[in-house]
Amino acid sequence: MHGRGSNTVAQENISIFRLLSQPAVRSFFFTRFLTDPFTFFFLFWLPAYLQTSHGFSLAKTGMMAWIPFLGADLGALTGGAVSDWLVRRGTDPPLARRRVLFVVACLTPLTLVAVRVGSATLAVSLITLVMFLQASWNTNLTTLIIESTPPQNVARVVALTLMGGTVGGGLSTLLTGHVIKNLGYIPVFTALGFTHLTAYALMSISLRSQHVRASRKFAG
Repeated sequence: MHGRGSNTVAQENISIFRLLSQPAVRSFFFTRFLTDPFTFFFLFWLPAYLQTSHGFSLAKTGMMAWIPFLGADLGALTGGAVSDWLVRRGTDPPLARRRVLFVVACLTPLTLVAVRVGSATLAVSLITLVMFLQASWNTNLTTLIIESTPPQNVARVVALTLMGGTVGGGLSTLLTGHVIKNLGYIPVFTALGFTHLTAYALMSISLRSQHVRASRKFAG
């Protein structure tokens, strides 16, 4: 039976400020800070994008704009199912979650294609796919956070990371309006395409360095 990855976050019951001083918690915080704006953008800007870039009427927007969020529902379920399948086949749980995160990070640059296609149907299909990927990312990231944290600290660590996502989403929404007004949608879709790769790289470096320090401390 697989155990929890309790060596990532300190096991003692500590304050929120001391939790934030830990590299693993900060990496999870900034991972959500960087990637939650993906959801915020499509939640708040998708109708305007479809109307501006593809000439959708308000009625047609209502008929089509819900589809990417159905894709997100399916992605949340599928992403969790895939990483659980890896665990049942013997993969260490945190590694299984990170493998799914890596695949998602490699596929989200499809946003660069979505914003450039002329077909509205293809654009909505690609947006649905990347929303599927985003929900899969969130499922596995949250699971990884839980599995990397001792039970007595789980709720606070998850709350801190969600706060990071909310702060990132709010700031990005303000910035997005200015970018779209002056430069259009292409720079926004382009930036979104690389947020997951950036977040995954930073998280991996942080977690790896913490494991190295912990191993040296244990060996010493």
